Amino acid sequence: MKIRVFGGLVVTRADGEAMRFPTRKSEALFACLLERQGEDVSREVLAELLWPYSAPEQSRASLRQ
Repeated sequence: MKIRVFGGLVVTRADGEAMRFPTRKSEALFACLLERQGEDVSREVLAELLWPYSAPEQSRASLRQ
């Protein structure tokens, strides 16, 4: 697998086919977890990063989806 993050996230499988993410949020979640590889990242941190203007309960519910 090859991952490029500069100029937009591009994930290429071993067979050369590009992976597609269903939403921009799922792409952002993947990039965030990739950036913090090896670290524990709480749901609260992820929810706040992806939905900064939502109430905490709503952002956690969005993350579960």
